[in-house]
Amino acid sequence: MSSHMSIERRDLRFRSVGTLIMKVTNRCNLDCSYCYENIGRTGDDMTIDLFKSVVARAFYNTSRHELVIVFHGGEPTLLSDEWFRAAATFSYEVAAKHRKTAKLLAQTNLIKLS
Repeated sequence: MSSHMSIERRDLRFRSVGTLIMKVTNRCNLDCSYCYENIGRTGDDMTIDLFKSVVARAFYNTSRHELVIVFHGGEPTLLSDEWFRAAATFSYEVAAKHRKTAKLLAQTNLIKLS
């Protein structure tokens, strides 16, 4: 496991956080008339480095024993399998380092899943 010290620093905003809702993309593969988000088929995705930075800071600072990370968007399944592998691996590693548990969830429309 690589060193996370550069991204782990005191941040009191995370001291009671038990759930992170991470908007990992602004893209969506649907165009629902009721959607309140200003999202299209193109847009920005969260970099894996930004994801790691937020997750590391949250685990370092939270007093909770479990941190729930929700992948949200847009449609999170539009990100690559490699991005999710890296995100999951990092989350579980940093949780173990702090003797905590990571629980990963996704809010998805399931359209891309086969």
